[in-house]
Amino acid sequence: MKIDNLVRTIFRSYYRNPDRDLEIPDIDKREIAYQPFGKEVMIRHLSFSSIDELKRFIVKNTPSHIYYSTARYRDPANSDMEKKGWINADIVFDIDGDHLPTEGCKLSEESGAVCIECLEDARLETLKLIDVLENELGLSEGEYSITFSGHRGFHVHVESGPLLELGQDERRELVDYIRAIGFNIERFIDMRGRLIAGPDLDGKGSRIWKCIEKEIDDKIRGMVLSLRSVRRYVSRLKRLESTVASCLSVMIDEIVTLDIKRLIRVPNSLHGKTGLIVSKLSKQDLEKDAYHIVEMSVPKVIKGKRMKIILKKRLSIRNVLGEDIDPDLIDEPQIVPTYVGIYLVKRDLAEVVEE
Repeated sequence: MKIDNLVRTIFRSYYRNPDRDLEIPDIDKREIAYQPFGKEVMIRHLSFSSIDELKRFIVKNTPSHIYYSTARYRDPANSDMEKKGWINADIVFDIDGDHLPTEGCKLSEESGAVCIECLEDARLETLKLIDVLENELGLSEGEYSITFSGHRGFHVHVESGPLLELGQDERRELVDYIRAIGFNIERFIDMRGRLIAGPDLDGKGSRIWKCIEKEIDDKIRGMVLSLRSVRRYVSRLKRLESTVASCLSVMIDEIVTLDIKRLIRVPNSLHGKTGLIVSKLSKQDLEKDAYHIVEMSVPKVIKGKRMKIILKKRLSIRNVLGEDIDPDLIDEPQIVPTYVGIYLVKRDLAEVVEE
């Protein structure tokens, strides 16, 4: 069976009896788009009045990937973007392993497949973002949602509240704050010459302290904690500016956040390159490790199933999306979980061994 036929069969079975319901708030105001199996084209400008109507469509058409607009429109099915009638747009933060400068993600990029270490790095970066949203921007857990992308990262959606009205200029300011672009340590020295940072402060003051604590000497540390003037040490603090900015920065994909007409993967749909669920996560799920997230994202229809593959090249990673494989075994078959096999074959890193 060709890989696309196998994946289409798995997807059709999943959508007929999904592990979890698809979730799209205000679906009647969203543009829906999908990519059919075996085609590179995107079918766009669809509209559905309810999740049930969308489910019936998906079962009949079985998409490889399915998306919805972050924007709400008065006429979402209109093919003329200017005539859709933009109302507002969710703020979406995308943290993807291919944007992270960690060793695990560098190895993943080199091999062409995502290792668990890179996904773990993306999970920790997402928790860092959640900390900023809650403790510095004042969002509560119920005001945002989290999804695993089904591949190498995570999406955080803000789907209600006044932030949705922000245009691109205001979203640029939000991105710059989260990325710590233009960070200046002198802005955190008050009128009395005291550094507004410390372990007992809330929000950014606490984060700044954690970022500089290991870099400053005992004298400055003592002065900060005793709230004495540190003006004479500004030049030393300035030398730490880039280090602190890098520590503060959350590596979001700024293009996604700035785009007020973005298409994003539908939560609890399937990712066409891995067969994994684009899982809606709780904060408690995110606080567990990446293995847990992959495990909960394997659809029941293939959970526990395995397939035989042959690697086409040696890989520089041993763990692919949570599963150990033999990266040096070339031209000989090995048995892997079905979702890993699908992923490696779709990435052209392996081929299926026909039984």
